[in-house]
Amino acid sequence: MSTNGAANVSTAGDEGTSRPEIDLRTLTIAQFFVGGFVLFVAAVIVGTGMIASGAGGNEYDGAMSLIGIVFSGVLVAAPSMVLAMVIGLPIRLVPALRSRWLANGAITVAGAVVGFIALIGITAALAVSPGEGGASAAAVLWGLLAIAWGVFALSVAHFVWPVQWLRGRVKASPYET
Repeated sequence: MSTNGAANVSTAGDEGTSRPEIDLRTLTIAQFFVGGFVLFVAAVIVGTGMIASGAGGNEYDGAMSLIGIVFSGVLVAAPSMVLAMVIGLPIRLVPALRSRWLANGAITVAGAVVGFIALIGITAALAVSPGEGGASAAAVLWGLLAIAWGVFALSVAHFVWPVQWLRGRVKASPYET
């Protein structure tokens, strides 16, 4: 048993790599606050984009819009982070899933990048499409925005730096470059 409560089971991705053992509670708390801040920043960026483009329904009216963007960023980021953590509990608590999650960190990087790019793209599409295609096109875009936000939130909440990208990695094979 390791110090974080997971069994010392090596997976194919673990061979020849070194990852320091981190307590599960410490990792979860750190990811909750750091991930929550990242979600807050993303919500502020998307909110600013919507207000600047008029997709949010209201035009920019000065300081109240800035206060509203910050306030809405908190109102979106906090519940999103809690929901993403709850949905991801099996990844953290089941040892077999945990070892797979830690061995395949590139998936969380890809999810965060793709989710953020989709958020920006859909926000831009919302700015262009309010008058085109009627209410059904806007409803589809808002649905896609929610899906992109979910992918981004889950990836940020359970972000793991890929083992292959860590410095000081021991090569598994002398033929590996």
